[in-house]
Amino acid sequence: MLEAYILGLPKDERELFIKQTVSTFLLTAVAAVTLCGQAADTYVAPRTEWGQPDLQGVWNFSSNVPMQRPQQFGEREFMTDEQEATTIFE
Repeated sequence: MLEAYILGLPKDERELFIKQTVSTFLLTAVAAVTLCGQAADTYVAPRTEWGQPDLQGVWNFSSNVPMQRPQQFGEREFMTDEQEATTIFE
């Protein structure tokens, strides 16, 4: 539909439309990149009193994967579905 509109324009209006569209796209892209770069430069991660990263917040542990690998599995990379269903992680 837009293509039919553009092709129906006289040549000089068509060129102006394309230049305006490309200019708008480039201006928007440059503005987005600039704003993203500035946001990253000004952000300072929160720190605790002793200078470590502050990791307070809500942590979601709703996973069947333990935070540390149980010793009983040794070097085994994968478990079968049956082993996973019968294993209780502590």
